[in-house]
Amino acid sequence: MRIVSVGPAPPWRGGIAHYHYALVNQLRAEGVEVAVLTFARLYPRILFPGSSPADLSDGALPPLGEAILRPLWPPSWRSGARWVREQNPEAVICHWWHPFFAPAYLGVLRRIGRDVAVGFICHNVVSHERMPMGANFTARVMRRGDFFIAGGGNMAEQIRELNPRAAVDVVLHPRYDLPYTRQLPDRELARSRLGLDSEGAVFLFFGLVREYKGLDILLEALSMLPPGGSWTCLVAGEFYKSKEPYEARIRELGLENMVRLEDRYIPNSEVPLYFAAADLTVLPYRNATQSGVAALSFALNRPVLTTRVGALPEMITEGENGWLVPPDDPVALASVLSEVVGDRLMAALPVVKGRSGLPDWGELARVVVRLAADAKRV
Repeated sequence: MRIVSVGPAPPWRGGIAHYHYALVNQLRAEGVEVAVLTFARLYPRILFPGSSPADLSDGALPPLGEAILRPLWPPSWRSGARWVREQNPEAVICHWWHPFFAPAYLGVLRRIGRDVAVGFICHNVVSHERMPMGANFTARVMRRGDFFIAGGGNMAEQIRELNPRAAVDVVLHPRYDLPYTRQLPDRELARSRLGLDSEGAVFLFFGLVREYKGLDILLEALSMLPPGGSWTCLVAGEFYKSKEPYEARIRELGLENMVRLEDRYIPNSEVPLYFAAADLTVLPYRNATQSGVAALSFALNRPVLTTRVGALPEMITEGENGWLVPPDDPVALASVLSEVVGDRLMAALPVVKGRSGLPDWGELARVVVRLAADAKRV
């Protein structure tokens, strides 16, 4: 089978680019011919206020695909469509997560002809931030698909409402297997290199800090932990907006000596250090679809404490790879954190031995091939 896969890919950074890279490699390993169409430019500054959406750091994944598309430049859509037709694919698969990219996707798809099956891998259906005409753009894109892969049951239902005729399968975010996830450093070494105390619990809040991820809720929970406990909370990732309100709240709560903010993109070469140093990854999301950070945490053998939103209850089996609490509930969050402070062995769940409970990339690749083949026959 010949497939063109469209979406962010290295050197673009972030979870979707890494997901795309892992899936393409798996499809190729299973004998599928895959060509990749990616972006020559990705986010405008208003949508990505961080340092850069490109990963040029040590340990970055190698570039993947033909970088042609620019979201707001129609000539690139025509060039991208021409390049897709030259590959003579049986199916085109697009990675979907934000309506800002709808014009580019539609600009390509309307030029490749109706004889090519079109599928979408949905990382989100509805974006986390509102956008003018976003719902309309999303509906138009969803109607264009012949088949979909959703990262959770809630997303599958959203897709079926927008496109009742399409085939929809659910595949949870696979456990990452990338060069930088294959070896976890020693805990003591990791803590030493990060300047953390060798004793006490370490909680990790990892990734781009955005309002929906609930860092403020985590700070409230941390302020409720019993006095005298030995613990540190490490917040590692760029702040989407100013970190000053969080710094002010940390001071108000008297957490200056327990919470460390690292406002920067963590390069791949350093990622294992942060998870090796931690006892527990904490994701107190207000809302979510799925979580690449949870999949990364499992790949690096660390349990996850998160909330019952989106597909997270489908990713978490309590007592196996983590715990679930209600969203917007710092008291419930603090209860689990307190237990880990009191007994760090509590976090030694089966995931620590490498049993994540998530699918592997082979399972996802086989679903992609099956859905593409079925859509092509129709």
